[in-house]
Amino acid sequence: MQAVADAAALYGVRAYRMQSRTFTVEGAGGRSRPMFMGGWNDRTGIFHAKGMADFLLTPKIQVSTKLGIPIFASVALWCECKSGMGALTADQKAFREDVLDAGAFWLCCHDSCEELIAWFKKHGVTR
Repeated sequence: MQAVADAAALYGVRAYRMQSRTFTVEGAGGRSRPMFMGGWNDRTGIFHAKGMADFLLTPKIQVSTKLGIPIFASVALWCECKSGMGALTADQKAFREDVLDAGAFWLCCHDSCEELIAWFKKHGVTR
């Protein structure tokens, strides 16, 4: 995950840590209750407490050209990080499909940030 954060910084891309987590906290009256971080709602409004990608990046890519002038826009690029033999869980696959259905970008970096750098190069992201 540090390599992804470093690659984003190298290319001048903002990176937001978004990983899903659930914590038990003390609520009213001293009772324990779950607190969700990184939860998300799919297009049908169903809440998911798990599966959100590790990072949301906002690279600027060229989206069109008018009168020979390139026009750039920031896009949502969700990045999941895996190490070793790690594979996507069912919740992570559901999140990926929801992101792609929304028209955003999603990728998985496995043991390095090479996939991210390749994506930056493919889409013309430069510092």
